[in-house]
Amino acid sequence: LAWSLTDRGKYINCIDSSLIEYTGSGRDWDYLVNNKNTIWSWSLIRTVTCIPEHSKHFYFEVKILGDGCSDDIAIGVSTNHPRTRNERMPGWDKDSIGLCGGDGNIYHDFMSAVAFAEKFTTHDILGCEVKPIHVQESTFYVVQFFKNGRKIGPPRCIEDAQLYPTIGMRSPEAVVETNLGQSDFLYDMRGKLKDSFLNIGRIQTKLISTVKEINNIC
Repeated sequence: LAWSLTDRGKYINCIDSSLIEYTGSGRDWDYLVNNKNTIWSWSLIRTVTCIPEHSKHFYFEVKILGDGCSDDIAIGVSTNHPRTRNERMPGWDKDSIGLCGGDGNIYHDFMSAVAFAEKFTTHDILGCEVKPIHVQESTFYVVQFFKNGRKIGPPRCIEDAQLYPTIGMRSPEAVVETNLGQSDFLYDMRGKLKDSFLNIGRIQTKLISTVKEINNIC
């Protein structure tokens, strides 16, 4: 996989194939004349292709080289709808999960946090593992975050979606170094989700029910 030069927000710049920087003004608030709606300056970037459905585990890693003027950096997965490139972060839209360094929260399908994990900042190394689980005719993607080699926050689950590794940023001068598998991971956490959670026999009935029920038990 590689980062897309087209599926990205206006404030994202790819320095090279692994280094990504934020070029916007960050925490600036613009107000429309009539209704005074807030204009967010989040931008995100996705990979060119989605995570292969046949992969047993997919894992990518992000090292925070500089958190910029704030810690508003997020990692996760999302679908590739063009309207989510700007003024959004991973986790705010349907079939999307993201971990934000500024507040340490996990977001899933909505702009309100669903769980707390941990904050992260300069020098931290974040990992995101995606585990496809096939049940009957559906594929469920279990997403787990890691920080400096430790699992943080509960896993979350998305059903039947094409998911793309995603980075969101809203911190001036922030720079991250990414690894989509082109080199050795600093903390290779592939397969580190607890076997008890990934045991198909144990969770099959829960997966068959509803994704909402799965997320409530994780």
